Amino acid sequence: MFAKDVKDGIVRNGVYPRNELTFNLKDRISSNGQVLELNSAKGVHGERMFAIDKNGNVFIGKRAPNSETRMPHPTLIGGKDPEVLAAGMIQFSKGRIVAVNNASGHFKPNASTLNTAEDILRNLLPSNSFSPKFKGFIPVEGSF
Repeated sequence: MFAKDVKDGIVRNGVYPRNELTFNLKDRISSNGQVLELNSAKGVHGERMFAIDKNGNVFIGKRAPNSETRMPHPTLIGGKDPEVLAAGMIQFSKGRIVAVNNASGHFKPNASTLNTAEDILRNLLPSNSFSPKFKGFIPVEGSF
């Protein structure tokens, strides 16, 4: 738990709240392989945070649901001390994954966690969920 998160009021009563704009990836895959926005039939576009919990669930969310609230990676899962197998950022274009990295200042996952993310995402998603311009699973070291 980050002291700044406590100071900023993100952590409440020792617990990270669950970001209300988070979804479980397995629940938002369309029949044509697109990853859909929460409460929409539109494909996800832009950069989103991701975290894979200890059970292999992939949670996707926006960094901040509004301009007044900072919602870091731990809010994708929530709880007292959320633990993950992998975390970072996913770049989407029209519901297709363009790139995945391990950039998370809270969890500070090393590059090897991208192997876990790749295994889980490739097993969960149909191949057409990845853009024809897919750049890969890109390690980000020391840029937190």
